[in-house]
Amino acid sequence: MSQHIPALDYYSNELPLVSKAYASSEAFFGINVNPLSKPQHVSYTFLPNMSYFEFIEVDEDGGTTGEIVDLVNVKLGSYYEPLVTNFSEPTTEEDISKALARATVPKSTMAPTFYNLITRCWWIIVVSWRNH
Repeated sequence: MSQHIPALDYYSNELPLVSKAYASSEAFFGINVNPLSKPQHVSYTFLPNMSYFEFIEVDEDGGTTGEIVDLVNVKLGSYYEPLVTNFSEPTTEEDISKALARATVPKSTMAPTFYNLITRCWWIIVVSWRNH
């Protein structure tokens, strides 16, 4: 997003850029509790009732350690790749095998903070895609 900020400012005549939610085709991750913050300072508060969130710990080199932690066990100062498990209502036996879809968001990494007792994160966009 950061590479698009100058163009968005230019074409919007410097109207405030508002980001109210972070979502993907897999899940609705969270909301921005301060939607009028500058794009460089946007953070999202996870909504754990939308999907089941786990996180893969990422080391300083950008590689994963393989350790998966729950939303309540993320630590300040660490970086994580989100892993989301969503659900659908199966209707046939074939759908049962597809009922749980587990997907990572490979182009982004999060750095957690907390808003009251809720996990909040800043997304760090990674340029390269990893094969999963």
